[in-house]
Amino acid sequence: MGEQGNNKIVPLRRTRSDDPAAAANPFAPFFEEIRRIVREEIQAAMNGGAERLLTAEEAAKLIGCSPDYLYRRAKSLPFVRRIGRMVRFSQRGILAYLEAKSPTGRPKSS
Repeated sequence: MGEQGNNKIVPLRRTRSDDPAAAANPFAPFFEEIRRIVREEIQAAMNGGAERLLTAEEAAKLIGCSPDYLYRRAKSLPFVRRIGRMVRFSQRGILAYLEAKSPTGRPKSS
């Protein structure tokens, strides 16, 4: 009977799904999806799996063409990445593109 001192009240951690503010927010699922994507991107960057995006000048040197050519053909090239108004070129995508276009299956050497 005298053991009431052993009964400790431990507060429960609230999860996002238990949070009444999150339940009332219609954008909560959207924010959760953004959090998930950011976590995945951070993990990929930490593991060295981040994709390197090149400027038109860097990509042109890799491919062996002019930056102007890349800008003119940006809509039809599979390795183009648009970030807002900026146009960048995926290094991994360029290498795969060159490998597919090369008759021997290897990118051209400079």
